[in-house]
Amino acid sequence: MAHTVMPPILLAFADEVPHCWMDLRQMGIPEQVSAIKSGEIDIGLSRPPILDPMMHVEKLLKEPFVAAIPTNNPLARKKTLSVKTLVNAPFIIPPSGALHDLIIESCRNAGFEPRVIQEAAELQTILGLVSAGLGISLVPSSSRRVQMPNVIYKPLVNSPMAETVLVWKADSQSPLLLSFVKVAKGTARTLHRMQQVGRSL
Repeated sequence: MAHTVMPPILLAFADEVPHCWMDLRQMGIPEQVSAIKSGEIDIGLSRPPILDPMMHVEKLLKEPFVAAIPTNNPLARKKTLSVKTLVNAPFIIPPSGALHDLIIESCRNAGFEPRVIQEAAELQTILGLVSAGLGISLVPSSSRRVQMPNVIYKPLVNSPMAETVLVWKADSQSPLLLSFVKVAKGTARTLHRMQQVGRSL
């Protein structure tokens, strides 16, 4: 998210509230929820499911996966792919978490167990390993904003959907927080329209 969804949201919020100082933290989902509950942070950009009753979860963006493939891989010559066509590919995926589980589930639904050769937490690291020709990955379509040498992004037919959510304390009435939510949702709508235009080209 730090390379895709987050930058346009932060830019739009800085324009809307120019004198607000933002302190950004990178956290896993359980750590994020705990920090919100304790008041350490106000709001999180996260992945579902988040089931804590003290949290309010707002859907922000739902986007398909695309396949990130080395340009010299035979799969790169295909116009579109399905998860099933990746049956023999070596996978590079995030470690345990929402995206990891979604990728594994998608492969199993396509009838195979993915051959995972490497796990990496950061998108840049995943794409760097793809660029080196070590394997392929499935990444949310907004990741196409990150250009990497020797990496091509291919649409997936009947792709699973990656969801981004905002999460904050359910009883919070902070005007600044609610302003951030409004800006984030407006920015997400713009990103969604851009995705729709991109898929129609």
